[in-house]
Amino acid sequence: MEKSLFTQVREAGTPMATKADLVAYFKHESPRNWQSKLTEALFPFTTAKNTHNLARRFNSGAKGGENRLDRPGSKKEQQEYKALGEMLPPKPPEGGYHIEGEVYIKFSDGECEPREVSEDITGEDAEALAAMAAQEMIDALTNLYMSEGASMETPEEPFYSPGGCQEPDITVTAIED
Repeated sequence: MEKSLFTQVREAGTPMATKADLVAYFKHESPRNWQSKLTEALFPFTTAKNTHNLARRFNSGAKGGENRLDRPGSKKEQQEYKALGEMLPPKPPEGGYHIEGEVYIKFSDGECEPREVSEDITGEDAEALAAMAAQEMIDALTNLYMSEGASMETPEEPFYSPGGCQEPDITVTAIED
């Protein structure tokens, strides 16, 4: 059985596994309240009695005091970070993703037409791809190629939409630097 597009993207990336990974992710996703969002997400993976105590792990420390963000945590805490990291989008490969294969465009008259896909996804686009759900990835890729070779300039031509014909045949690999 072929791997799903979502599985291929996750496998080509690197799971978030450290305290630093999680802090960076939540600071990016929720800049104003990253600490509370991180604490809420991590809480089910811990034996902490409440989120207030758990939040202390992510305090930057008092003036002149120890910065807790710089400490990786105990082995138990590291396992908790890894467990949460597996539930979050992976870090994309340094060079991004290469996506290759075929997607299908369905026209209003019922005809389906294949479109070849060979695309490098890098930078913020690679991060977004890693964060998308499987169907959203398929739709995004199909939409990218939806207009190739098809024109909507004259009203008598059928309109087109992604999907509906058959599953795309796409392979995702990491771009090696």
